[in-house]
Amino acid sequence: MLILSREVGEAVIIEDVALTLVRIGENYVEVSLVKTTGGRPVVLTLPHHQYINVCYNAQAVFVATKGTQARLGFEAPPDVAIRRREFWNAR
Repeated sequence: MLILSREVGEAVIIEDVALTLVRIGENYVEVSLVKTTGGRPVVLTLPHHQYINVCYNAQAVFVATKGTQARLGFEAPPDVAIRRREFWNAR
């Protein structure tokens, strides 16, 4: 499992979909999914420790909070690229 810490407004790129942390709640986080080429965002709620299929057979899970950050876990097939947005922008 890949674990990444994100603050509100920070994103993870799954292939060509940006998963952006929108809100951190007590036992959940909300994320927005939108294609990097544009389109309409879809908002999902990730309950604490519950895996949710997000896209491309990848699953995301809300693991914990650490200060103002949420720790998110990702599991995906080996051919699905998952990157922090800052690394995706640098390519």
